Amino acid sequence: MKKSLIAMIAGFVLCTAIRLYTIAACTDMTTGFYYHDSALLCNILYYGAVALTFVGAVIAARFDEKGEFGRIAETDITDGRAAVIGFGLLISAMFAGYEGMAEAKTLTPSSMLMMADYAFAAGAAILAFIILYKKEFKPFMGFILALGGAYFTARGINCFKERMVIASVSEYVIAALCAVGAAVTFLMFARFLSGNSGKHTKKAMFGWGTATAVMTLSSAAATALAHLTAPEEISRRITVSKREAELFFQTVYGKDGYMMVYTPLVDIVTGLFIAAVLITVLYAKHTEVAVNAEGTAESAEVMTDGTEE
Repeated sequence: MKKSLIAMIAGFVLCTAIRLYTIAACTDMTTGFYYHDSALLCNILYYGAVALTFVGAVIAARFDEKGEFGRIAETDITDGRAAVIGFGLLISAMFAGYEGMAEAKTLTPSSMLMMADYAFAAGAAILAFIILYKKEFKPFMGFILALGGAYFTARGINCFKERMVIASVSEYVIAALCAVGAAVTFLMFARFLSGNSGKHTKKAMFGWGTATAVMTLSSAAATALAHLTAPEEISRRITVSKREAELFFQTVYGKDGYMMVYTPLVDIVTGLFIAAVLITVLYAKHTEVAVNAEGTAESAEVMTDGTEE
């Protein structure tokens, strides 16, 4: 198994376990704040694990680059590999559109967020169909992926605008950091798939991508597990619906009105999409153009030991 995949799996397991602990044992579910005497420890544990995942992914990618992975270029992401990214992007577009419709049903919908959701859904869907049709990446297709960076930047800005206590409520901080991480990761994907990779692009892509996917998916998994397994006084304060959380806050006039909301589906799908792209790139085969006896060019997949397949 590739070292980068091991780093991703280990980071997910570790971060999920720590996040579940911080929800079930250290969070005041009436306010969303960590209990004062545990706040420092919880922040060190969770964000320390995320930082460790980032560093581990960069180091693992450095080791993997010594083999086949080191020669992978955007031209090697073809056929089934391109289809994985195309289908993943199409699913992400669908859920972004769904997120826009869900936002419209909240008590205080954000017009900026709805516009961003619908714009990304349209752009990502168009790009997904182009990828699925061509089954390869051209520079302009990679550049279009930068739209994902703009989209998640908008989601991050909206999170900061809506959550005035963002620095104190771990759920909101994680949501904002996931948006920032996704924005940077999409820009890294755009750089790699447009053929503008630098010496350290792949390592940076795996560092940001792995940390973002792990943080998003571990937070989502821990919230769901807490809802299912935590004591009743904790689980009853966790809801799937953002609208339900808003209604509860209004009902109690804001006094102890916090409810933890499940990670938005578009964020979960994005975390899975990022992981899928990284794994697809990690396990791709490098293809070189060879010239046969007649002088015509033909492609050959070059294995790690340098032999042609």
